[in-house]
Amino acid sequence: MLWGVATSSYQVEGGIEHADWNAFERRLGPDFTGAGAACGHYQHALSDLTEIARLGLSAYRFSVEWSRIEPVEGRFDQTALDHYRQVVLSAREMGLEPVVTLHHFTLPEWLARQGGVLEPHFPSRLERLARLVGSALPAAWWVTINEPMVLAVMGYLTGEWPPGERSLLRTRRAVTALVEAHAAAYAVLKETGRERKVGIAKHLTPILPHRPANLVDRTGSLVQHRFFNLDFYRRTRGCHDFLGVNFYARSYARGLSGVRRSRPGEAVSQMGWVTDARDLTAVLDWLRPSGLPVLILENGLATTDERLRSAYLHSHLMALMQARRSGLPVAGYLYWTLWDNFEWREGWGPAFGLCPRPAEGARFAWRPAARLLARAAASDGEDLGSDPG
Repeated sequence: MLWGVATSSYQVEGGIEHADWNAFERRLGPDFTGAGAACGHYQHALSDLTEIARLGLSAYRFSVEWSRIEPVEGRFDQTALDHYRQVVLSAREMGLEPVVTLHHFTLPEWLARQGGVLEPHFPSRLERLARLVGSALPAAWWVTINEPMVLAVMGYLTGEWPPGERSLLRTRRAVTALVEAHAAAYAVLKETGRERKVGIAKHLTPILPHRPANLVDRTGSLVQHRFFNLDFYRRTRGCHDFLGVNFYARSYARGLSGVRRSRPGEAVSQMGWVTDARDLTAVLDWLRPSGLPVLILENGLATTDERLRSAYLHSHLMALMQARRSGLPVAGYLYWTLWDNFEWREGWGPAFGLCPRPAEGARFAWRPAARLLARAAASDGEDLGSDPG
């Protein structure tokens, strides 16, 4: 079983200049603090891997940055490819299984200007990237697209992310494009390495009725559950070697299409989310009928209270191990995330990290939850103890 941490390029690397999020940050105004130098991970990648391995973990999920690899349409940067290849090779030398994400939210600016996900040839463009990167990186575990439904909803329905649109029709078109892109990338990655395990990172959340006695809210919870949680898996059946899951918290349906993060009076994280490990149990139960291995690709809590972070991690690992003992094929668990990082529209506020954002001369200051994760890794989940600290 894999035990590790997850990051994404735009959120931690620093120095990215040609992604759609660079332009979107400028639209948010001068008071918004963008990714900028981020956590300096691109510059310090190999020494960072050393510290992850030293903690005792066995896996590291990262994403390649498309805008580094193809900063101009049709022009590929060999230096960037060599960098990511070295990350994979070094991780393996250190005993870390690399889990490579091909597309984690960001697009090259040139592709965004042409229509982004809705550009007619987007699936073939991701397919081309998959062929190039897949041929260069000798990794066994691959994620084609991170949270495709989140990308579609945030970018095309709520307008909170690039390209900032609000259209149900275009949201549905974006989902279809991402379905086709995943299938194309999956086929290429398997073609260039049949032994590879390829999937997506699918955000899953129990969607409860905001007003339990309200018929419209109850209907909305069913409609939204099918659209947000299930449809992408259904439409890409046969293109998964494992079910990749990003799980954080529950949400609530208000009406047929409205969504709330919490009910009045509920305790929430810095993201406004209500967290309960029993919701992870529910999510894992949805996946049992597939028979496919389940890989938790992201799971974490945004908080400044380290007791809460450790308690969250402990309770969710307990739920995962119980599912494994009851027969669910669990391939691994990756905590989100390594450092407090750039959290998209929320900026630098939410603290998800096992470490604070790197400061000058101090890149790693492990929080108590890191020790708990290391203990789980050392015992393959059998020694979590009763003390989450």
